[in-house]
Amino acid sequence: MAILYRHQALAELAAPIDVRGAFINTGAELDGLAAVARVFDTARQFIRIVDPYLDQTAVTTFAVLAAENIAVELLSDTRTVRPNLEPMARAFGNQHGATRPLSLRLAPPRALHDRLIVVDGQQVWSVTQSLKDLAAKDRLRRL
Repeated sequence: MAILYRHQALAELAAPIDVRGAFINTGAELDGLAAVARVFDTARQFIRIVDPYLDQTAVTTFAVLAAENIAVELLSDTRTVRPNLEPMARAFGNQHGATRPLSLRLAPPRALHDRLIVVDGQQVWSVTQSLKDLAAKDRLRRL
């Protein structure tokens, strides 16, 4: 398995900057936020965040990274979503309105497993842990 990881790392180093993943060291919260911000900066229409364990940080830490007029779509799981997400998403919409569109949808229980960031329906990034725990574990990858 180590050989596969080594070759993946070498391939990413040789790849153009816009298709590289990011390795986020445990505890490197700023690096994690910067990696997500770089992904968000490529959006021209929308960013969809899929994470069954979303909480208010999806709004307060991540949605605020999106540029104005870029729609942010949050998709979480009705069983595992944190109760503080819905009021925070509503408050965000009330404050920002159409200049920073944000929507929240909840999937049926256990319908979601993976955590993804989808940009303009063209790029998909796999996040290996919930965004609320970014930098508590390790990496963000492009698929």
